[in-house]
Amino acid sequence: GPAGLAAAQQLNRAGHWVTVFERADRIGGLLRYGIPEFKMEKRVLDRRLELMEKEEIQFRVNANVGVNVSVEELRREFDAILLAGGATAPRDLKIPGRELRGIHFAMDYLPLQNRRCEGDVIPDEEFITAKGKRVVIIGGGDTGADCLGTVHRQGALSVHQFEILPRPPDKRAPDNPWPQWPVIFRSSAAHEEGGIREFAVSTTRFSGENGHVKKLHAHRVEMVRECGGLDFKPVPGTETEMDVDLVLLPPRPRPLNPTKLPFALRRRNPFAPSRSAASARPEETRRAVSKGEQIYDEMLIDVCQQGRVPDNAFRTTLTGL
Repeated sequence: GPAGLAAAQQLNRAGHWVTVFERADRIGGLLRYGIPEFKMEKRVLDRRLELMEKEEIQFRVNANVGVNVSVEELRREFDAILLAGGATAPRDLKIPGRELRGIHFAMDYLPLQNRRCEGDVIPDEEFITAKGKRVVIIGGGDTGADCLGTVHRQGALSVHQFEILPRPPDKRAPDNPWPQWPVIFRSSAAHEEGGIREFAVSTTRFSGENGHVKKLHAHRVEMVRECGGLDFKPVPGTETEMDVDLVLLPPRPRPLNPTKLPFALRRRNPFAPSRSAASARPEETRRAVSKGEQIYDEMLIDVCQQGRVPDNAFRTTLTGL
């Protein structure tokens, strides 16, 4: 993915031999199977990968560490391990009716279209399509816009995008001064193509027929600040329902719990054992550092940047300096 590829190139250019392990059948992670073709043509990614291969970076696909590649194998073969496996556990919408067919996570939906764009044959019964359907996307952000653009291209009958937050102002609010990130209303190219955006809407439940979703139930909410945090209060009398055939859930995935990985922990660099532990247990001197969404809840551009700045501890592991 983006963090792993960025780190691989930086480390390679620093003079290290780098091997990238990818659990999927193609290199790229989110760049390959998350971002739609209309937003980032994969020939750009392929061109970069070709350059990296010419720089003698090694790629191993269908290599799922902990499944068909053991951690012990990595420790034996390499001097240091950088973890950039991405965040693959989605945040679910735990409301009544969620189990109905026709409700899908964005990262179950988007990769299927990307695979077809790559030329893969996906049977129609396994493919998720918006063609001729009434679609609701629950959530905003980049992933929501990616779903919106894909839905348009598949020929949806209609599409609504719900966001629980209120509509941002067109200009900075008084409590959002520079140099804070400007919280203002933004539209992507996908929004300009069509669809209806609704703000301050909370979905309460789904209902359906014969196990398939048919209606979405929601109400308006008001965002209030209390007890040092934000809460969303239902607005009485705003309950509504909408006919739907397909619901897409694009909330950002949850970062991996670092305690579930087979590496020692430490505060600043959670995957590098302390110097005392390393000297006491020579077999543990193979250190590991984590980058990207796997541990940190970050946007794509932050993930790329983080991959380009390897930890001091990681460089020390490789160079001894």
